[in-house]
Amino acid sequence: MDPYLLNPLFGVLLRLRQGRIALCSDIKDMLLQMRVVEEDLPALRFLYRDSKDEEPSVYQCVRRPFGERSATTCANYTMKRNAVVFQQQYPTAAEAVRKNLLLNSLDDEEKPLPYVKN
Repeated sequence: MDPYLLNPLFGVLLRLRQGRIALCSDIKDMLLQMRVVEEDLPALRFLYRDSKDEEPSVYQCVRRPFGERSATTCANYTMKRNAVVFQQQYPTAAEAVRKNLLLNSLDDEEKPLPYVKN
């Protein structure tokens, strides 16, 4: 896998300007599918109670919550890792992710329809 998690912004923006169509996607649904590793679970505990008269209950997130500082980085890593894993099966999509992924956006100079259909 590429030693750099983030692609250079300048290169991604230049490639974005070359094409007629850019593909953008919201990662919020992806975050809900990403499990938190066992050793990180205690860091995502929180207390909640319905009223001041009762003891608070302890809850723990097992999925990546919105607003977590590392959520975008984890999503980036997951997408780049999947590009490596599925390189043989989806070479064009894997190359686009490796080359053009920027935080939670993917842009490509090719038409985005093949990525949407697959």
